Amino acid sequence: MKTSEVSVAESGMRLDRWVKKNYPDITFVFLQKLLRKGGIKVDSKKAKPEQKLETGQQISIIEFERREKTVKEKPPISAAMIERLQKAVIYKDENILAINKPPGLAAQGGTNVKESVDEALDFLKFGLDERPRLVHRIDKDTSGVMLLARNRKSAVTLGKMFKEKGIKKTYWALTAKVPENIEGKISAPLAAKSSDGYSEKTSVDASGKKAITMYRVKEKVGEVAFVELEPLTGRMHQLRAHMAYIGCPILSDGKYGGREAFITGLSDKMHLHARSIEFKLSGKKIFVTAPMPEHMLESFKMLGLE
Repeated sequence: MKTSEVSVAESGMRLDRWVKKNYPDITFVFLQKLLRKGGIKVDSKKAKPEQKLETGQQISIIEFERREKTVKEKPPISAAMIERLQKAVIYKDENILAINKPPGLAAQGGTNVKESVDEALDFLKFGLDERPRLVHRIDKDTSGVMLLARNRKSAVTLGKMFKEKGIKKTYWALTAKVPENIEGKISAPLAAKSSDGYSEKTSVDASGKKAITMYRVKEKVGEVAFVELEPLTGRMHQLRAHMAYIGCPILSDGKYGGREAFITGLSDKMHLHARSIEFKLSGKKIFVTAPMPEHMLESFKMLGLE
């Protein structure tokens, strides 16, 4: 059996979804068969598909012959990407790293994902024996501050802080249309629903999970607003879904804003940036900011925004 450890970022995930993420070539039918026959175990015990996982748990899955389709080996991460990520480091101490994640780069691998931060972690050790760990994620098309823990103790501590809202995150965005109020609070429950259970889109739904976003308009030019956002909860695509919900989708976010999210003459890349992150670790106050990506800087320049 092959054994893997549940990461901090995967804590709270259902077992069947964890398997689907880590073994995308396993079909739903075969997955159910493995679970029924004990071919997948959590901490050496037979488990159910709906079991919620915890950081550090050991998932054992029986080795199987892939007969249904040929799985191509993924090419090694490119030297250019390794160099790009190493240069993206904006903070480093003995416990954590912070990188300015480029837009278009996924945090973790998956179907149709060629390269990801997770796959490059072996090249971000910077002299330590341990491979850094992901402690949270930001969307593929979102740029900005992303934290990595440089040891297991820090990973557990930061994971707990993210869950308990002990970390302040601030995002900058340009929106297509200006919010009616200069500042406000968006409180609208969010749910991810689909027939296969693996939806990649979130929607406002009364049956969803609590989601709260604070926003403040810093500047506006015509129908475009420069907005500062602070998520008080951490739902999938929360900022994108919430801004679209109030009629002000993030610029160039076609998934949530449709055609109205695009403005002729401005970049078609999404204008959402994780600007800063603030927290205390071992009594030390840490505040990290990330410079905006080129496409956002260019849009700011074209609009005459500060």
